[in-house]
Amino acid sequence: MLRIRTGKPPLKCSSFEVGQILAELKLPSDWMESAIDGQVDMAGTWKDNRAQLTGFPGHFRIYDADGICHIQGTVGMSEHSDMQINEGMLSAGQSFEVQRFTIRDNNG
Repeated sequence: MLRIRTGKPPLKCSSFEVGQILAELKLPSDWMESAIDGQVDMAGTWKDNRAQLTGFPGHFRIYDADGICHIQGTVGMSEHSDMQINEGMLSAGQSFEVQRFTIRDNNG
């Protein structure tokens, strides 16, 4: 499960959730590609057909089936965001798509 929220991410995944949930979508069962040279990219299309609230995305969290957060980071249109989406502001009912999400073994 991917949740996109307003505001800055908490210090770590185990910290209390902050910000409003703008969008929530179920990720495909094979949500990441195979690792190549210490890097793994998102697999398939990550698209939400209907954002829940209107607001500016600030951070994301990825949860397992038990609702435990395992990954979090910044989200936005900039290539400097940890996760890049195709919209700078989400509007309730609007569709959007994740354009880029990569995990690197050096966290860079």
